[in-house]
Amino acid sequence: MINRLTLKKNSRSSVYPNNYTVMVDDEPLLALVASFESQFTDTINGAYTNALTREDIEHGLCKLGGRFLPLACDCGTIECWFLVGEVTMFSEYVSWGKWENPYRSDKSKIDEDLYWEYKHFPALVFDAEQYQSEIDRVLEAT
Repeated sequence: MINRLTLKKNSRSSVYPNNYTVMVDDEPLLALVASFESQFTDTINGAYTNALTREDIEHGLCKLGGRFLPLACDCGTIECWFLVGEVTMFSEYVSWGKWENPYRSDKSKIDEDLYWEYKHFPALVFDAEQYQSEIDRVLEAT
């Protein structure tokens, strides 16, 4: 399945100023992540807010192997709790994967239910032209 990327600029009242909501097929990435994380916990799953910046878009989303941070802690301190992903580019497609919340990536804590495995998070695959067009739209507007 090919996904559609939309980046929506958030208002100044956001916890993290000048950020973007990542929309995948018209659904917030945050909702997709919260639903996925609910298999691990029902207390802190999806405890993020949008944190993708113009710099992330320009430098992380536009290069092969680029790491980006679309979601960060809803408390207002990015380092508190966050999710990162990696961009893989092909001639006709762009894929997002290798998702990680560094606070839940220690496999030795699996018995304590503190290890969350993101390898089963659905692959996000975008048409390269649509993807680049959305990136260009955002970069030209700022």
